[in-house]
Amino acid sequence: MKIKYFYILFIVFLYTSFSTNALAQNGQVAYFPLNGTADDQSELNLDGQGFNIESTTGINDSLDTAIKFNGLDAYINCGSEGRNIVDTLSISVWIKTEMEANGFIATKYDYNIDRGFHLGVNEGYVRLGGRNNSGSYSNTGNSGVMVNDGEWHHIVARIYGNDWDLWVDCEWSTSTESNALNPTLINNQPLTIGNFYLDDNMYFEGSIDELRIFNKLLTESDIENLCSKGVTSNLEPFFSDEPAIKLFPNPVYGELNILGLNSSLKSVEIYDFSGKKVLTIENPERVLDVSQLPIGSYFVILRDQMENVVHRASIIKVKGA
Repeated sequence: MKIKYFYILFIVFLYTSFSTNALAQNGQVAYFPLNGTADDQSELNLDGQGFNIESTTGINDSLDTAIKFNGLDAYINCGSEGRNIVDTLSISVWIKTEMEANGFIATKYDYNIDRGFHLGVNEGYVRLGGRNNSGSYSNTGNSGVMVNDGEWHHIVARIYGNDWDLWVDCEWSTSTESNALNPTLINNQPLTIGNFYLDDNMYFEGSIDELRIFNKLLTESDIENLCSKGVTSNLEPFFSDEPAIKLFPNPVYGELNILGLNSSLKSVEIYDFSGKKVLTIENPERVLDVSQLPIGSYFVILRDQMENVVHRASIIKVKGA
């Protein structure tokens, strides 16, 4: 029963309209521009308190538009409010660092009760980890590319039920799965930027800009727009009003329908969460037979006749009734 309930929640989260109003009013639960302050400009207005932080040049090359963390004792405490985060989370943030040690970018994590998340730099790579009531620790492993080159990098971390993944500079990087029957991230530890509240030894050293947290799953299109367009306090330019392509039903057992497609496809590619291609369908119709796929989570890529990617999506394959 709990698993079915999770699947229903997944559909709601994935296919709720990602309009500007939905994101600004319901999906975005924290927005820290970090323009020299720890103010939260989301509609929740849960401002943080900075300790030993400095303003610095941000991703738009303007002064006082990012925060510099010294790697020793600088961090922002954003309070312990839950921000309506349950089992789904997306973080979008820009970082610039040269640190070789480990340091936390953003955390809200309590290992004592088996809940929460942490996003950080691990020996020059990005890593997402935490616990979601599964009884064990989960982490994506290191990102496929290093980020400690002193340049700005855009990071997106996503948790949706039992699926965890990382994106670096507009590209999917790595992922993992947990096995919680009733996944939840809810805990009473503070949301912190630049360190982990329960560990004084892993402060972030470098600059952080434009940190956004959502209690919804950012789509691949959202990620690309956030990554390529950078700073803005208004989300309207990010999200197109054009009809969206959707894969339905999701979760799926047998037939997967492609909705909102205005042209023919050359191929559909399906990958498991390790990045291995498990199925290619050439010249597909609008209804795909995925009944032979094992139960699990997958990435689906649609390509047009010029082999351009026209849509990416995540699906869950379930057992039939």
